[in-house]
Amino acid sequence: MFNINQKVVCVDADGAPQLKLKGIYTIKDVRGPLWQGWRGDRVYGYSIFLYEAETAAGYRGFAAERFRPIQERPTDISVFKEMLIDIPVEV
Repeated sequence: MFNINQKVVCVDADGAPQLKLKGIYTIKDVRGPLWQGWRGDRVYGYSIFLYEAETAAGYRGFAAERFRPIQERPTDISVFKEMLIDIPVEV
């Protein structure tokens, strides 16, 4: 499931010149589930709207199948800080 302001990566940009494969985007809105046309098929799914890319005229968002969530983790640099500890050296 996707959430507003969540970061996602594009895994399928075929037929969508507004998207870049492996591009990172931020979700502006999620709508659905609803029936939608996607590549000539009618599928039941979610539509995603992005801050960084607008859909073409007449389209109702991008198919959620085009994206995967990015797992954001806090950076832990404590192991590197420990390397900086001064250790007295005998001469």
